[in-house]
Amino acid sequence: MSWFRLPSELKLILCIILIAFLAGIAYSGYLLYATVREIVAHTQTPLLLLLSSPRLTEFKVREERESKEVPALLPNLDKKERVNILLRG
Repeated sequence: MSWFRLPSELKLILCIILIAFLAGIAYSGYLLYATVREIVAHTQTPLLLLLSSPRLTEFKVREERESKEVPALLPNLDKKERVNILLRG
């Protein structure tokens, strides 16, 4: 049976069912996305607990103090040839 031979009422009903089915799929996908996003946002992973530990924070502060003692000097590029910097990303 061809689509063109179906009565128009049946075509309308089939289109409404198809649209409802696709809308249900879209809503289910969004619901899954929102649920996973909430779970990930509120989960305490071992890596996050390690990064927020006081011992690691103390190491970071000590490292910052040591790095402030030696400032980085930039080369003087006045009146020299152009420098090309290749950025990849």
